Amino acid sequence: MLFFDLPMGNKEQKKIYRDLIKNLKICGFVFMQESVYVKEVGNIRLKNEELDKIRSFAPNEGSIYCIFLTLEQFKRMKTITGENFVFDDTKNKEICIINWKNAKN
Repeated sequence: MLFFDLPMGNKEQKKIYRDLIKNLKICGFVFMQESVYVKEVGNIRLKNEELDKIRSFAPNEGSIYCIFLTLEQFKRMKTITGENFVFDDTKNKEICIINWKNAKN
C-alpha cells in the first residue's frame, strides 16, 4: 500500500503529480482512493524491486510512504463507509504498501 502527499501549487508540481500516478499505474499499482494505491507482490525480493522502481521516479518534493501487509492483514481492514476494496485473495501474496520520505538511495 502506497500513500503520497505532493505539493500542487503550480503547473510544474501538478505535472509531477500526474507523472507519479502514471508511473505507479505502469508499475501495476491500483487506485484505492485519493493518494492511496495498492499492489500485490509475491515475496521479499519483489518487495525490494518495487521499492527500487518507486525510488527511481519518486519526486524530490512531497512525501511517499509505503507499508507491506500480508493479504490476510489487508483483508482485515475495516470499511466504515462506502464499498469494500476487493483484492484477488486466491494467491498467498503480500500487498505492497511502502515506507520512506523523499528516499532516493
